[in-house]
Amino acid sequence: MSAPQATGAAALLLGAAKQAGVSATPAELRRAIYSSADHNRDVDAIAQGNGQFNVEKAWSLLSRGVRTSEDISVPAPVCTVVSEKLITPTRATACSTAARRAAAARASASPVRTTSP
Repeated sequence: MSAPQATGAAALLLGAAKQAGVSATPAELRRAIYSSADHNRDVDAIAQGNGQFNVEKAWSLLSRGVRTSEDISVPAPVCTVVSEKLITPTRATACSTAARRAAAARASASPVRTTSP
């Protein structure tokens, strides 16, 4: 029975977003729903998935603007044979599509570093 209830709750959020002129992309809607779900302390996390849908909390997040995972980038140390050939030696950044596009745009505007053999 949860699928029809979740669908109805998502429809309420989309309708409210349209009425209020708030952005509600699929990624933003998903992030608002998952981030605002209520969890039952008496049930193992693996048994309850993302938790119980909380429309009021989800709307609170969605109406303020939700950062999606497209905004995430994570720098990390790299230790491989070719690490020194990275733009920032021994460091690399794992990022989502949006962050990757922004980084590519910045890189194309700056000179390319070359190394001699």
